[in-house]
Amino acid sequence: MLEENQQPMTENAIELSGVTKIFGGAKPVRALDDVALTVGKGQFVAIVGPSGCGKSTILNLVAGFEKATSGTVLVDGAPVGGPGPDRAVVFQEAALFPWLSVWENTVFSPKARGRPEREYKDKAKQFLSRVGLSEFHDHLPAQLSGGMKQRVGLARTLVMEPQLFLMDEPFGALDAQTRIDMQELLLSVWDELRRTVVFITHDVDEAILLADVVLVMSARPGRIRSRVPIDLPRPRSIDLITDPVFVALKREIFNQIRHEANIARLAAD
Repeated sequence: MLEENQQPMTENAIELSGVTKIFGGAKPVRALDDVALTVGKGQFVAIVGPSGCGKSTILNLVAGFEKATSGTVLVDGAPVGGPGPDRAVVFQEAALFPWLSVWENTVFSPKARGRPEREYKDKAKQFLSRVGLSEFHDHLPAQLSGGMKQRVGLARTLVMEPQLFLMDEPFGALDAQTRIDMQELLLSVWDELRRTVVFITHDVDEAILLADVVLVMSARPGRIRSRVPIDLPRPRSIDLITDPVFVALKREIFNQIRHEANIARLAAD
């Protein structure tokens, strides 16, 4: 029997069961319908699908920014009641404080929570070095490129030491080469730390390159259409995109998304 306030043990970091989300208004929108999914601890899961299918809504439910209309959303076996430090959210924009330096942005979270500097200083230095920004620690965000800002955002997230990373198209606004650099950086960091990641993207190549599993969503109302295991060896690099297995996976996933996008267009006509 569990003692009072003790959480049940689970091998899953995330569990959604029967989750429906309806956004109210003059014309209510059913964004998600009866969604069920699990994400194992330490697993890297990418979610893809046609525009408007509810990918970001799933992420916001897990983050605690939204509440499900019905169904259950569990993180480490406990219902999600709101945002928490165990879940770090990374958006397309780095959302840095423009008046704070790279260093001050990086250590903002532990400093704001009142942790003594000795607990996070060395770790913050380590992560800034890991993302290649040690020499820019005194720079303001306005002095950084888009890719450098995202690197600061990643370092700041790592310093928080979350168990779960929720990433909503974090590289979507970057140029092609910078995006590849950030993908390879994220791969190397994940190989080292093996934290749970849920990664939203429109880019099928990116999903396959990064993830252990790709979830393909249906047209709205969003459901999990398929779960595609990515049986490619790690560590990975961008060179993998020419591998025949990679190409076959891309064709399979892209055809599913295209089918769902056609359904969405027909429904809109």
